[in-house]
Amino acid sequence: MQTECPLCESTKLKKHGATANGYIKYCCEVCNNNFIDGEDTNFCAPKINFLRFKKKLLFKRAAIQFQYQSSNFKKLAAREAQKLQKTNQNLNNTANKIFNECLNSIIIFRLQLLCYIRFLVSSFIIDLPKQKRKLYILFRRRNYYIKNILYYLLHVIAYIFKKIKKQQSYRWGIVGFLVVICIYSFICIWLKINVNEPQAHDSYTLQALAWRSGHLELPQDYNWLELAKYQGKVFLSFPPVPTIPMLLLTFFFGEKTPSTWLVIACFFSSYVIAYKLLRRFQNSDLQSATWAVFLICGSSYLDISLFGWVWYMAQSMSFVLTLSCLLCLTYSSRKMQAIGLFCFALSIGCRPLQAIYTPILLSFVYYKNQRQTIRQTIQSMIPILIAPALVIIALGTLNFVRFNSIFEFGITYLPEFATEPQFSLSNILNHSRIFIEFPIISADKLQIPGFGFAFYFANPIFIILLLRIIMPSPKNRMDWFLFCCIIFHFLFLLTHRTFGGWQFGTRYLIDLIPFVLVLCTRFKQPLRIHEIVIIILGLVFNIYGTIIFHSS
Repeated sequence: MQTECPLCESTKLKKHGATANGYIKYCCEVCNNNFIDGEDTNFCAPKINFLRFKKKLLFKRAAIQFQYQSSNFKKLAAREAQKLQKTNQNLNNTANKIFNECLNSIIIFRLQLLCYIRFLVSSFIIDLPKQKRKLYILFRRRNYYIKNILYYLLHVIAYIFKKIKKQQSYRWGIVGFLVVICIYSFICIWLKINVNEPQAHDSYTLQALAWRSGHLELPQDYNWLELAKYQGKVFLSFPPVPTIPMLLLTFFFGEKTPSTWLVIACFFSSYVIAYKLLRRFQNSDLQSATWAVFLICGSSYLDISLFGWVWYMAQSMSFVLTLSCLLCLTYSSRKMQAIGLFCFALSIGCRPLQAIYTPILLSFVYYKNQRQTIRQTIQSMIPILIAPALVIIALGTLNFVRFNSIFEFGITYLPEFATEPQFSLSNILNHSRIFIEFPIISADKLQIPGFGFAFYFANPIFIILLLRIIMPSPKNRMDWFLFCCIIFHFLFLLTHRTFGGWQFGTRYLIDLIPFVLVLCTRFKQPLRIHEIVIIILGLVFNIYGTIIFHSS
């Protein structure tokens, strides 16, 4: 099969080298586009140099497509090209006229205004009523120019909008972001949530203040918080990474740090990163915005973004850091891949079970940096792994200093796990409610169970994932590997003693959602009618359910 240019579909190519992976570099003689043959574009968009794509190449591309057609089509194309050139010339001439008229009008108005000011200062010499008449004549004359300016300005704006429609834009992404702001603001106003109020369940601020005083342990026990007790000392029983942003905020607010700001920042950042990730997967503007809104407002993530509690802060940071990792890994730049793995290491410092996805992420980085030999590939990956390795070493060292174990961050030493193990196969049967227990619709309102219910109600993205796995669609070994990791993560969570405590939906399953999004949208499959219905129902249920859950 002959290689074609991905930009203009021309076969007039010339080779100019090869990559370390063995792929051949081509340069198109028609549009001067440089590209690499055989590169996987599922996670990385084609390398097209749009800066070298000039306006004249549109006509060359049209000539290539119609070179085997009759001469009538060629004459028609030539006529249209001439018309387009005349239109552009007329538009340029009109724009120049408008600019000159505006510039002349501004200069005349400036001079007249300066003269008028001088006349006001020396009003005892010059007749003031006469100057008023001059100013009136001046503005009356300007009305003619203003009408012409507005007339041509509307034509220019219409022309610009026509061009924008043909180009890649982000208007739906902006609309989706405004929708997210409206939803979040509506819920906060309805529930009367004060985002500036310090939260009682903010253990990370206490940990940050202890670090500032030079201690790893907390100064005292707080009976309303989940704290680990080890060798007569009280420690934070949660992974330590969210303490870092709270440490910075304590320099400004001290003990009264508004921790809700952190979850709000993570919430809106998740939309932006998810939208960008979907565009990298070559999804359309509208579809990317729809998925991004559904990701954060059509899942349990909406509920945890309302309060800056210790559980929610760790999960929100893990969510946004995982999305950042997936976004960075779509780039071919090794620097971006290093940033992505760095974010993933920080997400493990928020939710340790995210380490389940380490093999597949390393496999993908290995695939992106594959060389002729395994040794060369590993050598090329070493700079990428330095930053995440330092993060993991720092987390392990902190755990060892506090609990004499690099894998222990304190949850084992909670009083509730003193008699029963944290993970056990017998706990799987105790979580049957996340499959068969549903919200109850009564005569007055919707009654939502407080310790979790059927996970596919609050997180319907799992329903879409199951449907897309069952239906025939393009998949490869990497997709099946990721799907197996998601299943293993889900089963491992079932062995945990609790599934998130008093919560809306299934809070622990929020950690899986970024990877579920990748499986659902990686191959830019269009949304089907039944999936759109699921998305709408998921948004309505989570918005209404969150309000009812916190109002009752």
